[in-house]
Amino acid sequence: DVTYYKDNLYLPLFSTEALEGIIVLGKKKSEDTYNKKDFTLFRTLMVQALALLDRIHHYESIKRNFEATQKKLYDTERLLARSERIASMTRLLQEYNHEIRTPLTIIQGETNFLTKEPRDAAYLKWFQELVLKHVSRAIDIVESTVRLSHPKERQEIKLDLNDVINGALKMFPPSGVHLVKELASIPPIMGDKEDLETAFTNLIKNAVEAMPGGGDLKIRTYPDVESEKPVVCAEISDTGIGIPEENLGKIFEPFFSTHVTKGRGLGLSIVFRIIREHLGKIEVKSQAGKGATFKIQFTASK
Repeated sequence: DVTYYKDNLYLPLFSTEALEGIIVLGKKKSEDTYNKKDFTLFRTLMVQALALLDRIHHYESIKRNFEATQKKLYDTERLLARSERIASMTRLLQEYNHEIRTPLTIIQGETNFLTKEPRDAAYLKWFQELVLKHVSRAIDIVESTVRLSHPKERQEIKLDLNDVINGALKMFPPSGVHLVKELASIPPIMGDKEDLETAFTNLIKNAVEAMPGGGDLKIRTYPDVESEKPVVCAEISDTGIGIPEENLGKIFEPFFSTHVTKGRGLGLSIVFRIIREHLGKIEVKSQAGKGATFKIQFTASK
């Protein structure tokens, strides 16, 4: 219906739920009165306006449901990542017990022989270096295991992944290899800068240690234009010893090591945990003797 009031025309817009608005029309410029033809046109406009409003409401409802579903999925993925970490704790502690006993057993064994006969200065120096080496190893195992099993509270901020990688290169400047950087313009991500720098430092260190005789270390970033949602990618490639196919599924397990590099088998486990806690993905492609490429993906920040 339409209503006259002091030469104005009021067109109420009622949806199925409520009054959505009112269109107010003043007098015609010609000062003629509104006629039946005008009312027919106005009613057509009212119907179209209401149809548009219904579509807007429907879109807003879909948007709210989508955002709620996204939040549930986000929370579920975080809970899943946490559950997986808790589920691996038993195995982690078993492996930890074995790993920590190794350097302590070596120190204990050599100490037992120390007092059985006189020792010269050269032996004592060797013994000192042995103890320091294995004590350092034990401390490294303890600190890495604590970090793996009890991650610190993260401080998420908007980050440029290129800055994270450059920070990691400052923490562990690769030496003895040829470094190639191809850092593209990429959208920001949400994350903890310290944790992500730790992850990329471990990946860079892992790549360098896989090339004891030197080689090429390539680091590149790029946006994934083929993904349905904005995704930021980073790849770290080396031309080192590679990873046998039968070990590809084990490299992220705590304490797993190929015994070729200097690591304790914890670095990649820490990397995997950090990437998962940032709801990212990490995958590796490699063949024995042909190097390895680690690809990391993060959802871009809005």
